Amino acid sequence: PDVADLKLITMEGRSFIPEMHKIVRENRPFGFVIILDDVTERKEQFTRLEVRNRHLMMENQIIKDKIITMREKLVSGTIQFISERDPVSGDHMRRTSNYVFVIAKEMQKLGFYSMVLTDSYVETLCQVAPLHDVGKFLLPPDLWTKASLNQQEIQMNHSHVELGAKMVDRMIVNNPKDSYYSMARDIA
Repeated sequence: PDVADLKLITMEGRSFIPEMHKIVRENRPFGFVIILDDVTERKEQFTRLEVRNRHLMMENQIIKDKIITMREKLVSGTIQFISERDPVSGDHMRRTSNYVFVIAKEMQKLGFYSMVLTDSYVETLCQVAPLHDVGKFLLPPDLWTKASLNQQEIQMNHSHVELGAKMVDRMIVNNPKDSYYSMARDIA
């Protein structure tokens, strides 16, 4: 048998990897010597590491799920607050996520920005898209629905962009390495 076909051998509670060597005399096979490498401790250590790794992966997933839930609550709470003040703006914020998803997926299909528009990036982008108008929180509600605005009101209305970025700074821990944070701030 080929050495590659040999597997781990267990004898008397110990694990061995067999190593086969051909003995040749006068250019003819004479026999074989099998050396058993005792790998019991390495196998046990590997098994412990596999179990620990699975446990850490489960813990990591639980933490990720909690973070995602927290972020979803943050966005939905923001939308709910805006909706209570102005249902049209709240609905607009909800729809924005869908628009962003459709546009991003189409851009992916066409190969645009393929290094940036990964599935993970698009997912985060869609999560934070509704926060683009979060700065409206800090404006008087009558500015949102007023039919015509004077120059000062227009300027104040435009300030919701900067106010939104500042608000995200306060709502989400300021961590520039966190793509969710930086994207939410950029979108606001």
